[in-house]
Amino acid sequence: MKESLKAVGFSVTRSRGIFIQGRGSEGSGWLGLNENDGEMPRSLSVNPVIGVRHDRVQEAWAELDANPGILKSPTLFSPLGYLMPESAYREWRFSRDGDHRSTAQEIASAVMRYGGPFIEWWADWRNFSERVHESDLLLDVDRFVIIPIVRALDGDVPGARDMVDQEVARLDSVGAEDVYARHYRAFSERFTVRFFAG
Repeated sequence: MKESLKAVGFSVTRSRGIFIQGRGSEGSGWLGLNENDGEMPRSLSVNPVIGVRHDRVQEAWAELDANPGILKSPTLFSPLGYLMPESAYREWRFSRDGDHRSTAQEIASAVMRYGGPFIEWWADWRNFSERVHESDLLLDVDRFVIIPIVRALDGDVPGARDMVDQEVARLDSVGAEDVYARHYRAFSERFTVRFFAG
């Protein structure tokens, strides 16, 4: 996979199964190879996940979440199979006695053909910042973190703060005390310090 993905512009990272496609000042392409080893040692299946990482968003998120691991994560992502015409979960299988090079090249080809346009679109900051709030690509637990950060970075700090306040008010109105609620209230406090201090 390293060889096949290098040929289409992806570099290996220190994290197993994670590859990055640098794009200069734009967001970076991100590729994760999720492994299903349920049939080992006969075969190993791979579910590629395509993403885009915007460093400004990830850096602010890591600071506000007090979690440096976020720096390695994509800002938004989709399993590759859902970007293909059949729009369904898709795995590629590396069989013990199979042609591994051919399988790797098939994955790399699908990454570029179907993941390439996804990366091209979402790596552009203007497309990303203007459309991310309409997207269904964000996990629910990330939506009220990422969108306020994007708005604040774009200069709409009042709009960002309003969104954070609305989510805190929603959590308070239902008396939520689960992990997400506690985590989000802490995020809200750090958000205020980060964007309203001074």
